[in-house]
Amino acid sequence: MRNMRNFLWLLKMNVIINNRSLGVSMRGSKSVPQPFGTQQPFLYDLEQRHDHHRRALVFWLGEWEVLMYRPCSDMHRLLVVNGMFHLQLWHPESKTSILTPTALTDGKFEVAPLFGSEFRTDSYEDLAPILEAARNLLIPHAARVSDVFFAMFSEFAWRIPDAAAPPTLRFENTFAAK
Repeated sequence: MRNMRNFLWLLKMNVIINNRSLGVSMRGSKSVPQPFGTQQPFLYDLEQRHDHHRRALVFWLGEWEVLMYRPCSDMHRLLVVNGMFHLQLWHPESKTSILTPTALTDGKFEVAPLFGSEFRTDSYEDLAPILEAARNLLIPHAARVSDVFFAMFSEFAWRIPDAAAPPTLRFENTFAAK
């Protein structure tokens, strides 16, 4: 445990001194990256979790782009190994972001910006009326998002050595994806 704390402290100091996170500029973020992961710990700047510039387009669901970290990137590998594979739904016109649940979002679906901050909920279906009322946006159907999530996990995550199982997601009250 002491070695882990020393490792995290050294990694944190390296990020602060070099103002870089895993080789990617922190774009002037003032927050200190937080440690995540149990299998292969890493630092992550939570203020950047909705930054669509850091992800690659992998699919479209109507007006929404489906983004994920590039499959060949260190960030993608670290997220998969630590059981934090996730997707970002990005609506370019309204600049609205939805993240699927991981430890980065306390296991909840997260929307930003909404009401001047982030909004979190346990269920994807809870997002539809909120985004429709607040931003006049229709989100993709839960079954389609679930299908894309597991297709992307199957295609890009299972090949990574020591990949964790996909997280359990609650897209609708009638079924739970696992």
